[in-house]
Amino acid sequence: MNYEDCLKITINDSVAHVLDRLPHLSPENRYSLLIEHFKDIATEIDMDEVWMVPNFKEDKV
Repeated sequence: MNYEDCLKITINDSVAHVLDRLPHLSPENRYSLLIEHFKDIATEIDMDEVWMVPNFKEDKV
């Protein structure tokens, strides 16, 4: 699986999760959640704002 396939799967999963949450929210909160989420999907990622978590797993020797 390449990067674009992984990205498509991640976006589809996140949109599905947001859509699953909508029935539990008020109309105002639904609108806010949709606008915020789709803005995040549609805008370019600023790598200075991305947090990376190091892998602390020790290699066996």
